[in-house]
Amino acid sequence: MATPNNVKNSYYIYGLNTVNLVSQKSPERILEVKAISKIAHNFKQFNCSIISPKDLNYQFPDLNHQGVIARIAPKPFLDLEDLISSDQEDKMVILDRITDIHNIGAIIRSALAFKINKFIIPKHDSCYDLAKIAKSSSGYSEIADIAIATNLSDVVTELKQAEYWCFGLDGLAKSDVNVLKQYPKIALILGNEHQGIRQGLRKNCDMLVKIPMTGEVESLNVSVAAALAFYNMN
Repeated sequence: MATPNNVKNSYYIYGLNTVNLVSQKSPERILEVKAISKIAHNFKQFNCSIISPKDLNYQFPDLNHQGVIARIAPKPFLDLEDLISSDQEDKMVILDRITDIHNIGAIIRSALAFKINKFIIPKHDSCYDLAKIAKSSSGYSEIADIAIATNLSDVVTELKQAEYWCFGLDGLAKSDVNVLKQYPKIALILGNEHQGIRQGLRKNCDMLVKIPMTGEVESLNVSVAAALAFYNMN
């Protein structure tokens, strides 16, 4: 397990849903809480101090904190070996060059809605602002299993050796996304909205799949497309 160099020993998460989720799932990680009086009782079991809305806005002027801030210890990123399962059925998601925090958060939240909680993101061309990802995923990134990889093509090769089928979601693919239902052990690769999956990674996929579009819109936001794909993985 490892934590990237640019992730501090602790960081702030914010928003009532996010702080509530972490306090329920990983209470040992909460170091302190600052909350306005009407919701401070929700966090009385922690080192919680009451703060006025004015002071909270002053200390955290750029955050939609909803009256509560928590400083937490980071959850270490996992190694790929920690994610690989020997079970006959398993699902995981690989994010290739997706840097928009809101998309990352939405993808994580949607995946967990379909009981997919394993994610691999590249060490480069990605985002490690864990506090913002936690907020954009409504806190669900804090209970997800996330691994960092230097080379995604090597990751795909290793996953194939572990009997995973590696699919790339691509609008120009010939196969329909509903074929995913046929495969119990899947790694789904999602690419950058503008550039898609990088070429070398595309070639290493077992198959490329697409979401069939029947209307006039030619493409979907990557997080929306991901949610449709996750539905078809179950």
